[in-house]
Amino acid sequence: MADAITNGRISRSSLHSALTAPTLPRWDVVDTLVEILATRARNTSPEQELDGFLELWKRAATDLDLRSTSGPSPAALSRVVEAPARRVVIFVSLHQPETGDDAVLAWQRRGLFESVKSALAKVSIDPGATELVDRGDGLFFVLDPTVPPHRVLGLWVAELHEAVRGANQLAKYRQRLRVGIHQGVTVRDDRHGPTGYAVTVAARLCDATFGRNLLSAGGDLVVGISEDLWKGVVLQGHPHVRPEDYTQTEIEHSGSAWFRVLGQR
Repeated sequence: MADAITNGRISRSSLHSALTAPTLPRWDVVDTLVEILATRARNTSPEQELDGFLELWKRAATDLDLRSTSGPSPAALSRVVEAPARRVVIFVSLHQPETGDDAVLAWQRRGLFESVKSALAKVSIDPGATELVDRGDGLFFVLDPTVPPHRVLGLWVAELHEAVRGANQLAKYRQRLRVGIHQGVTVRDDRHGPTGYAVTVAARLCDATFGRNLLSAGGDLVVGISEDLWKGVVLQGHPHVRPEDYTQTEIEHSGSAWFRVLGQR
């Protein structure tokens, strides 16, 4: 909890108000509390707990306004309908390019975008409806909340690997990618793209030293996922997602994380 306050994820005043005030806290505060506590609890995960808490929060928001003689206010109905959805956030970066040639780096970045778009299309995620935000040596994007995370961790990761392998067969300089994946609530900033703590976690996973070292030892692609996804997706027995593929580590300010390498020779 202290880490969440330190990292600006939730203010001390919001935490104190949520736990002590007689009024209903905002859903984003409740969502953050549930995610923090469920991540640290045994035998559960945020994905298993959040739907139940969301339904309770919706009922409470509606009930508070039904007690008035005028019925539910537009503001209350808006709070219920617009409770933030959890989305899969993905960062992808080029790993240690083998040359400093600008033309080659530009070509590799174009290849990265093409590989990501191709993998999205092959798992029935419309790449045209997904904003890919440029990071210079990579990109990040936030998926529609209807996209299940197990499709991303299973089929999309496999298709991305195939795209990278295909590109490397004809390339003079081998392309290797680091991927960080998390799921959570994001905030839309129309000037600069999506933001929020979920975006920060995915970025940390993509840039983690542990993942860099794994890929430097061999492979085409390294994927780092948060403990939320480990508990809520990997351990749930979904097809194409195997727990034995992953190795656990700790990421500074983000807790436990799990990594797998694809294409080791």
